[in-house]
Amino acid sequence: MNKGKDLSVIKRYKSSENIDLGFMGVEKSIDKEENIYIESIKNNDDKFLKIKKLYDYSNVLYSQYHDKAVCQKGCAHCCKIQVDVSEIEVEYIEKNTDYKRSMTNNINTNDYCALLDLDTGLCSIYDYRPLSCRAFLTFDNPSYCEEKNSSHTVTTLIKNPKLYQMYQLLLLTTNTNQELRDIRNYFQ
Repeated sequence: MNKGKDLSVIKRYKSSENIDLGFMGVEKSIDKEENIYIESIKNNDDKFLKIKKLYDYSNVLYSQYHDKAVCQKGCAHCCKIQVDVSEIEVEYIEKNTDYKRSMTNNINTNDYCALLDLDTGLCSIYDYRPLSCRAFLTFDNPSYCEEKNSSHTVTTLIKNPKLYQMYQLLLLTTNTNQELRDIRNYFQ
């Protein structure tokens, strides 16, 4: 695994005191993707089409931050944090990958996500990963990522109210169980 050692990415980091999250305003127009998603809700499209449209919106939204984040391909520190997923996201993963759920309540929160390829540090379901994963980026010292309980500057689904509301709308309009559980409860 890369483990976050790419110096060209690390040099984006300045210091925790100098991090300006003013850029978190939307710089790129995402109206098109937002409207496509809202239309899929209004049209009562298939639940898998709705979630794909929400993921498309999220991808465009967060693509504008990737050159500011210190996240790197192959760095999988965040794959140990709790990833809350909904029933529809589990179904979407099952529909589009070879993974099938195997429920458990006994998870080790120190383990990596079972969907992570430990040899490469890459997500084996990257195109179908949950919204919580899509919305997670870090912007300060990459060494903080190694410390599971350290506090550092990140974005999360909950910290983006509009995206979170759109997610809640998906859950409401697909008539799926709205309970969120860690992805490791579903996939081992």
